[in-house]
Amino acid sequence: MESLEYIILETAFGILSIVCALMLLGKPPKPDAGKIRQRIHFMDFVKGAAIVAVIALHAVNEANAGRVLNDYIWFGVPLFILVSGYLLGKRYEHGLEVISYVKKFFFRVVGIYSIFFSIAYFMNNGLRFDVPGFFLDWLLGRIGNYYFIPLIVQLYLIFLIINKHRQAIASWWFLLLVFCASLAFRIWDTDLQNPDWNTNPFSLVFFGRFAFYFVFGICLSQFEIWKIGAKKTAAIAVAGFALIALRFCMTGGVFLGYFYPVLAFFSLHSIVHTTKGIPLVASAENCLAAVGRNSLVIYLAHGVPLYFMSRLIGENGGIFGYFAIIGLTLAISYAISVLFVGYYWLAARKFFGFHPTQDDG
Repeated sequence: MESLEYIILETAFGILSIVCALMLLGKPPKPDAGKIRQRIHFMDFVKGAAIVAVIALHAVNEANAGRVLNDYIWFGVPLFILVSGYLLGKRYEHGLEVISYVKKFFFRVVGIYSIFFSIAYFMNNGLRFDVPGFFLDWLLGRIGNYYFIPLIVQLYLIFLIINKHRQAIASWWFLLLVFCASLAFRIWDTDLQNPDWNTNPFSLVFFGRFAFYFVFGICLSQFEIWKIGAKKTAAIAVAGFALIALRFCMTGGVFLGYFYPVLAFFSLHSIVHTTKGIPLVASAENCLAAVGRNSLVIYLAHGVPLYFMSRLIGENGGIFGYFAIIGLTLAISYAISVLFVGYYWLAARKFFGFHPTQDDG
């Protein structure tokens, strides 16, 4: 169990970081009821950066290099959840129709997950098919790192309740309450997962420790993210990292804290806006945005390419081998995602009459 000092410091510095962010963001503008919804390029870029971080984190376990990055690249999954909260909040800011929402959610997430899970299950178990075991594993995402999908499913369903009380969740006190609850769930999960990761699959798949990022994304959806100035988001990031530095001075140890993925988000925003006139940076941003548009499929597909690239390059490839594993895994997974997405939506239209919109791609 974490020490009392850790819990107090993590809670105090997290609350200070949230208050600083809310103060610097200021009052959100009034919603424009006549605005046309469009795909948000920056959020695709963030999802692309997040999936690269996820692959890099998983590659550390396969290659004998990159372990020094472990403490800094864990923000991938929290970023996905923050972006999901933002996009749902923005997409349904004027209300939603439940049946349409569930149908769209099923095709966008559950259907894709079920296909990849079934393939992975039979690759692991061969012809030994146990029906109860299959469905339990499917519910828990108990293959590889698939736990993230049932977790995001819970958040999508909870959004149905949250969306009815948008004004309440926009309040700073509610955000602080969710932060404290999520931090408590993370400490609880960390304790249950000792000594080995995934010791307790039920706590691993429970959404509680990630709820803050989701709710923060929904609160952030009150803003037009592409209209927030780079100076403002840079100030939020600087204030947050200054608090991390203060904590280092107090404890003598570097600990990025639970709020770190939010600081990573605002840092990315500031960097992209500051460097948007540089052609090379714009090209890199567009590449990551293209990856981000297929991030769910890449997440589900990257396990097998990562395994084979790790065996091909080996554990003795050093830091260059580590980055080669990441690059090749990403390239192969992206190619798989492009093929899969095209045929998947074709089948959805032909057999189920489901016509995806631009933000379903």
